[in-house]
Amino acid sequence: KEEKAPISVIFTSGCVAGAAYWGGAYPMDVVKSAMQTDHSDPKLRKYRGYMDAFRSIHAESGLRGFYRGFTPGMMRALPS
Repeated sequence: KEEKAPISVIFTSGCVAGAAYWGGAYPMDVVKSAMQTDHSDPKLRKYRGYMDAFRSIHAESGLRGFYRGFTPGMMRALPS
């Protein structure tokens, strides 16, 4: 007879999986958001492309810049 995992194990597994995913994906999401909020006029844009935005964020804030807002994002993601 197959036993089902307790709900606490399922919940914890989901939390760990979500944290692992967002730990790796969050920096790319920060760069995407920076590009989305950049000026719509090409002459006034801060970033020329994805790599330019990546380099600029890193130059301005270092590695920490890629995780700005990470804690509230994790608080939102863990229960789901």
